Amino acid sequence: MYLIHLVYDGHIRIPKKLLLRLDQIEAFCLYSNSKLEDDRGDLASSTFKIWFDNEKPFLFGKQIITTSFMLDDLKGRRIISHLPDCKTGETFLLLEGGLKLYLSLERPYIREKLNSSDIDLITIGEIDTIVSNPIYAFKKYFEPYELYKDWQKVLNYVLAISINQWKEKDIRKIHKSFMRYMEQEICDNSTVVKGKPIINKDIYYQCYLETLRRTNAYFTGKDETIISKDYVQLLKTRYVFLPAILKIIKNNFPEFSLLGNIRKFNINEYKTLIKELDVNSTNEKGKALENIVQYLINCSENLKLMGKRIHTGRDEIDISCSNISFKSEFWKLGPLITIECKNWESKVGVEVIRQIGYIMSYKGNSATILITRNGLTSIASKEIVRFAMLGNYIIDINKLELESITVYEDFERLLISKYNYLIKQIESSIELLGI
Repeated sequence: MYLIHLVYDGHIRIPKKLLLRLDQIEAFCLYSNSKLEDDRGDLASSTFKIWFDNEKPFLFGKQIITTSFMLDDLKGRRIISHLPDCKTGETFLLLEGGLKLYLSLERPYIREKLNSSDIDLITIGEIDTIVSNPIYAFKKYFEPYELYKDWQKVLNYVLAISINQWKEKDIRKIHKSFMRYMEQEICDNSTVVKGKPIINKDIYYQCYLETLRRTNAYFTGKDETIISKDYVQLLKTRYVFLPAILKIIKNNFPEFSLLGNIRKFNINEYKTLIKELDVNSTNEKGKALENIVQYLINCSENLKLMGKRIHTGRDEIDISCSNISFKSEFWKLGPLITIECKNWESKVGVEVIRQIGYIMSYKGNSATILITRNGLTSIASKEIVRFAMLGNYIIDINKLELESITVYEDFERLLISKYNYLIKQIESSIELLGI
């Protein structure tokens, strides 16, 4: 609770506290009264009860998880099939990424994945588990493993996008601290298994480093089949683990920062870059727009520049950046954000939008920023809305909007407002209902 919650509308509120207990959950609530004789404790208690009944929070490991937090992971995933559980007979929906959503259980979804007992075949997820589960190299089994795996994927993301800062001995040190943190703070149990480890630790870390390198290649814009759409989708909600992951790393390497050297926004430098958009050379025009975008990203605390003019084998991506924000509004854009620059005299047409949509479909990213000199044709604007209905968000920003930027925050506000406007356009569309 901050001062802004206590002093507003010409009135001073009096802070109060309330301890509530429901099932296994204890909640410490802060609320305020407008007068000394008033007590809105009953209102605070009933508000919490409404939230509790809707969210159904539960202990998962040592974490409290809400229903909406888990179900947000399902946005944009296709239903592949429906199958009976081999043990209980309960019907579940098989979702994109091999995830199971039960239809009649109290907790229908905890990121449980399809496995060999369901289909009599070893799944990709089980192969991934052999490579990443510490039980095979360290003889430690963490429960619940689904929770451990989610945290490890966020750790992998942070290490991958900063891979150039690490040596193998550094990775080993961070990983050991991570396992210790999971044992003490997150998971219920970490069982030590008897016998010799199946995988040598040196081999484990060699494989781990290769995974990080290939993950880094994906976020620099290159084609990498190792990165699944499920991983990209997972990070859109598990970004909330980032502060804890960064703390684990900084405990070992205090100087570490994902941001690098943030550039201070200078309006005169920025105006010079804007003027360079009018150069005559076609090649230089394209670079001039890219230079503006690169300048803005280098001023950001939320985006990290990963690559420029990347040839994927199928297409070229102008700029690729990763999401390093702690803000929920930025993570709506996903972990990988690609940027296309079109410094054309004419308006950008529908063919470009369809090409961007094609690139997004095989890259798996949900957001692309399209920077143009003179905006879009009306058909191209309609096509952007159509792609948004499929979960591919193309955010267009034109030269006039770039010229309106006077402080760095203007760019980020413009970006988020454009995204929100696109969401509003599709929220009430009956096309989403298939009508």
